Amino acid sequence: MSVEVAILPAREESLPAINALIARSKGHWSWPAGYLERALALLTIDVDYLRTHQSFEVLDARSDLVSFVAIAVLDLSVVLDHLWVTPERIGRG
Repeated sequence: MSVEVAILPAREESLPAINALIARSKGHWSWPAGYLERALALLTIDVDYLRTHQSFEVLDARSDLVSFVAIAVLDLSVVLDHLWVTPERIGRG
């Protein structure tokens, strides 16, 4: 099965959709009461984050945001800092 996607640098105008995706993806799992609200406050992406990290939007064939990915450079290491997927696609490869 082939899935068409476009991967492009994350755009500032996409921040509301990116943060909504993060909330939906993080909310896919069961968490103790109050945890999700506290966690989301730490995971919010802002303009400064986009300007200082390699960040990407993954769009499906309808141009809907289906994933957000960000890479951070820490000292001499490159790490996956964010990887969020729409709940409908979690576990589907």
